Amino acid sequence: MNNNINDIVDYIIDRFERGGKNDLTMLKLQKLLYYAQAWYLVNKGKDKRLFIGKFEAWVHGPVNREIFNRFKETHSLYSLAQKNDILHTFNINNIPEEDIDFINDFLDNFGEFSGADLERLSHSEKPWQEARGDLHILESCSNEIDEETMGKFYEKKLIESGKRKIEEALWQ
Repeated sequence: MNNNINDIVDYIIDRFERGGKNDLTMLKLQKLLYYAQAWYLVNKGKDKRLFIGKFEAWVHGPVNREIFNRFKETHSLYSLAQKNDILHTFNINNIPEEDIDFINDFLDNFGEFSGADLERLSHSEKPWQEARGDLHILESCSNEIDEETMGKFYEKKLIESGKRKIEEALWQ
């Protein structure tokens, strides 16, 4: 079962709020969504998605347009996502416990990085680079990042690191 991307966003916002963190910018949220989807593909199988939603290769890294549109009227790239941004329809029970566990483990590893750190990381990786092609780094782009490329790239990264856990392969 694929989760609703808005439920995943609301869970991430809530988790940051409960953890007392106040550094979840829109930039960071978008990159966390991208990396959560990528590592889910690797850990759960290339035919399984954490949520339905594609990413585009924007100037600042991978962006899901649906989530961008959700916040574009009220937030800028560096605005903080906060508890009042959680949709009133959010129900944590809509997310399977197995996926909650995955997200929590994922955030334990990626949540400490800034949006800028995650942007730099995405810029150095094949999925974003391939989607952008020969475009200048500051040139607008709405090309979709291929999920098959994502799965293969991060799986290879995991294998090359000789590790079986995301956190051990992260910056290899």
